[in-house]
Parts: sequence; structure tokens; C-alpha cells
Amino acid sequence: PDKGKCGLPENFDSKRALLIKIEQLAQLMKQSRYTVVLTGAGISTSAGIPDFRGPNGIWTKEQERRKQKKAANGKKRKKIGRNSIARNESSNSNDDEVGN
Repeated sequence: PDKGKCGLPENFDSKRALLIKIEQLAQLMKQSRYTVVLTGAGISTSAGIPDFRGPNGIWTKEQERRKQKKAANGKKRKKIGRNSIARNESSNSNDDEVGN
């Protein structure tokens, strides 16, 4: 699945611009009857919460684990298949000896 573009630079406001925006937001909240805040990706990274899409992101690591698990399962299936063939061949050779 497409999880978006990874590694985009984060933008920060100057201290002065941030204080102005905070004051504007505070005024809007005081004047409103209800306030709803919607956040998304990027809000959490500034607060120190790990991202999802970056090199150490949750989705990136999840995808790596899935690839490793799939590769490991593929190796197990091949080994099981070879062992089954070996058992069948040895049991078939025993059947030939019994039949003689």
C-alpha cells in the first residue's frame, strides 16, 4: 500500500510567528462555543513521538519484518518439501525391496 512520501523536511515557524499564531488560536478558542482539534502526521514528530514513514518509522520497520518473515517462511517450506521428497523416496525404495 502507498503510505506517502518519506523523508520530507519538517518546517518550523520562528519564535515570533509561533507566538502570534498561539495568541490567534487562543482568541478563536475563547470566542467559540466548541473546539475540535484534528491532528495528523507531523504533529507528533515535533513532540518527539516517532513517525510512521521515515527510515525508522513504524510502517518502514513493519514492512522490513514482513519481508524477513516471508523469506524465513519460504526457506522453511523449501526444507519441508525436500524432507518430504526424501522420505517418499526412501519409503518407495523400501516398498521395492518388500515387493521382490
